[in-house]
Amino acid sequence: MFHRVFVLAILCCSFDSIKCSQRHIALVDIVRMGEDYHGHIHVDGNPIKLNLTRPGTTIFTPEFRLTAATADQWGNVIYEDITPTVNLTHVEESIYEDEEANAIFRVHHVDGKIRMIRMHGIMDNIHIAHDGEDHFAVIHDYSTPPKASGKDYIPIEGPLEFDSSVEPRQMSTVYPELYITVDNKMWRDLKQDNSYTLAYLSVFMRGVNNRYKTVSDPSIQYRVVTATILNVNLMIFWHHQARNPVQ
Repeated sequence: MFHRVFVLAILCCSFDSIKCSQRHIALVDIVRMGEDYHGHIHVDGNPIKLNLTRPGTTIFTPEFRLTAATADQWGNVIYEDITPTVNLTHVEESIYEDEEANAIFRVHHVDGKIRMIRMHGIMDNIHIAHDGEDHFAVIHDYSTPPKASGKDYIPIEGPLEFDSSVEPRQMSTVYPELYITVDNKMWRDLKQDNSYTLAYLSVFMRGVNNRYKTVSDPSIQYRVVTATILNVNLMIFWHHQARNPVQ
């Protein structure tokens, strides 16, 4: 049985905080076969097999809105609805994934050439940006996270035991809904292109959902209900949000 649960969370996307722990060169050998892409990406000489197919679902809710936030002369935040008039499935048509390899890519051909493939996305803990003009990609590896300053959980002493008095039930799926803010620097880095920004969010959120594949009861699938591009000072925006809850 599937249940829809409304859980609103706020996620702020910014390139400012991204730091690369390592850089490698990868050999990209991907070809199109029918509607899918197959091949390998060689990382430090080790081939990773990919079978990339189009996802069957969207990460955007039917009510999804894309807005732009600006400020007037008095510091009030003004929202403009800039949701694309085209169906969002058109925005996501270049997204391909391989859940087993924990890989999500935006794939398209360079100038329509069949053999010239440009790829940008995530494979496991690795970010890959391949320009399509040669067979190499720069890899940013985030597999070694910084040490945490403290724990965000309380250790439980002793073994966990199953409570036999709890009645079994069918597994369920929950769909937490996210409100995402895209800061101005990130939007500029994404070419100030709304469709490109939405494609980036699709790749990013599918990577998050893949991380939750190990959670089975309930199964978790994040959806984006609103994304706001900030053309306003961050302090002004968050002050406004504190006085006016997310709409």
